Amino acid sequence: MLILLEPAICSVSEADTLTDLHVVTAIDDPAALEEAVCTARLGRTEPGETGHVFVDIERLRSLARTGAVRDDWDDRFDAMIAYAERKGWLDDTGNAARAHVDRSG
Repeated sequence: MLILLEPAICSVSEADTLTDLHVVTAIDDPAALEEAVCTARLGRTEPGETGHVFVDIERLRSLARTGAVRDDWDDRFDAMIAYAERKGWLDDTGNAARAHVDRSG
């Protein structure tokens, strides 16, 4: 699943691909990335960090579900989050999943 993030736009692509999670953006500045993440209500960044974003799981579910095609999507999404939890990729609250940031453009 790809989260496409621009300064004023956030959308999800490849919603049925639940084997990886990436934020794709051209934003390289930590403050600008934090602002874009907050504006999109996507989750949060770590101070000074531009390589990962903690994505709010319920916000991600809401954004991605509209693009999902498969009938078993909810079960597969839950399995992706359970896998992330086993790997230690959730934040301390268990409400946000760590996603890699890939730079585009």
